[in-house]
Amino acid sequence: MASAWLPATPAEAIVAMRWLAAIAVALGTLELWRVRGVADDDGVWRWSTLRREWPAPLAALLTPILGPRGFRVLLVARLAGAVALGLAPHALIAVGLFATTLLVALRWRGSWNGGSDFMTLIVLGAIAVALAGGATAARGAVWYVALQAATSYFIAGVVKLRQPMWRDGQALTGFLRTGVHGETPAVTWVVGRRRLIVLASWAVMLAEVGFPLALLAPAPGVVFVGLGALFHLGNVYALGLDRFFWAWGATYPAVLWAAVAGNLLG
Repeated sequence: MASAWLPATPAEAIVAMRWLAAIAVALGTLELWRVRGVADDDGVWRWSTLRREWPAPLAALLTPILGPRGFRVLLVARLAGAVALGLAPHALIAVGLFATTLLVALRWRGSWNGGSDFMTLIVLGAIAVALAGGATAARGAVWYVALQAATSYFIAGVVKLRQPMWRDGQALTGFLRTGVHGETPAVTWVVGRRRLIVLASWAVMLAEVGFPLALLAPAPGVVFVGLGALFHLGNVYALGLDRFFWAWGATYPAVLWAAVAGNLLG
């Protein structure tokens, strides 16, 4: 039997996904607002230069939105939409956030924060489908997010396993030494213990490869979601990748519901 705090229905999973996605979008928008100056006419990421990469008709269409003034309005609207997604959910709000997330990605020539932006799009799209459709749509949307999350971890683990620098700990050592805090005494202590680094590297790889097991039953679901959360929290501290924590965190309710619904080990 699933614990009371695990999502028992797709609707419960969607509620949790909504709030986590709202936090992810809000924090990402505030980060963009803080560096908004780089998108001004005298900034290094000015639209007057970037628009040349687009066909003239499309550039003319995007300029009112992605130009300096329009981009600030877009960010304000995006922040308001994030709040609304949590407080007054509606499919159109999720669609609007999906659209603004896509526009932000276009503004930065593809993506501002890599995989976290793409996972945010996946979650927002699924939420929109779930809110617009009935129970069947919600069930399919939650399963889709759960499978996307499991697949993303699995592929990341396979890619790491194929790289000698991950298998011998060199890659993890490099990441720790070039983190946002630099080589602190704690980092120096960790990287100076080769066996510990190798063990940590293999723990990351095996946890990622094994993540699809989370979909089999509640117990492995809770274990792998916990490991994933700890992994992303570590990345927040060491590498400053806070968006990844919230983007993948928004998929965890779907993973836990799928674990309850599938429960192949029960």
